[in-house]
Parts: sequence; structure tokens; C-alpha cells
Amino acid sequence: MSIVRLRLILWLTAALAGVGGVLGVFLALTSPLVTAEASGPAPRAAATRSVSVGRGVPPLASFAPAWRLHLRRALVDPPAPVRLASAKSSKRAARPGVRLIGTIVDGAQSKGLFITGIATIELKGVGQAVAGATVVAVDNNSATLSSGGETFTLKRERNPFDPTGAAYDTPARASVADDTSDPNTGS
Repeated sequence: MSIVRLRLILWLTAALAGVGGVLGVFLALTSPLVTAEASGPAPRAAATRSVSVGRGVPPLASFAPAWRLHLRRALVDPPAPVRLASAKSSKRAARPGVRLIGTIVDGAQSKGLFITGIATIELKGVGQAVAGATVVAVDNNSATLSSGGETFTLKRERNPFDPTGAAYDTPARASVADDTSDPNTGS
């Protein structure tokens, strides 16, 4: 095919498209407009697309509540309400970080071997202070301490120097499980 023929085909195609466009505009301008009343009830799909001012549109004043909405606010949820802790649960949180790893029971001179912090070992008798708490009593496998007006009992750990660290948590869970009071109900 030569270039001359290709140009001729392109010009004819452009001319036909132009004539079609002019004819479409002419028909659009000369055709009568059809109103909704003249054509009868509109199909349901067409009614949802068309916007007409008439009986179906609510008055402008009915949109006032939407205009009053504060739209320039942060788009995050409000923070959760703060739940105040009961007195019993706040005392439980104030317990000192101390663990009982051994006991020496000798009548009135009973002593407990305590670990405070990560690795400080202290031997304390009844009436002495350990980690801010006072030793009240020492029995065969437990020690009773008093701190901040609360008295609590520590059970002796069976394997306090477990290299895996699994035993470190056990006394804390056991003392909470042995506690029969419920912090949520206050009983």
C-alpha cells in the first residue's frame, strides 16, 4: 500500500466522523425534549439516577443536622474510659519485688532467705526489713511480710536458681492463685 492511499483512507475516515458528529448535534438540537409526565412513570433504575425538584426531595431545612456535624475532628476513636483501680488492687501492685528461696526455722529466731531485685540475697529475721517490707513471721515453707498496711505471704520457691528462668514467675502466679479475694468485686 502506498502512502498516498493510506492518507486518502485516513482523510475519508476523518470526514465521515465529522459529518456524523455534525448530524448528531443537529438531531439533538431539533428533537423535542420528553418530560417525565408525558412519558408516564419512569422505570425504577432511571428514577434513582435522575435528580428533579419536586415532591420526592425533602426541604432544605431537613439537612440542617448534617450541616451542624463537626467534620474537622481527628479521625481516630476516642480513648477508652479510664477505670479507676480499687484500693485492694493498688495495694497488690505496691508489693515489693521479693522472693523467698529458703527458711531457717528455730523458734523465735526464724529467718528467711530472700532474693531482692535480680540477684541480691538477704537473710532476714522476724521484725527486720527486706525490700521495704517487714518480716512478720517465717514458717517451714513460707514467710509473712507486711508492707503499706497489707500483709501477704510468700511461698518458698522449689527451684529458685533454674537456669531456664521458668521458676522465676511461678511464685508470683502461685501467690495470686492462692489469694481468694476478687479484686473486681472487692470481696
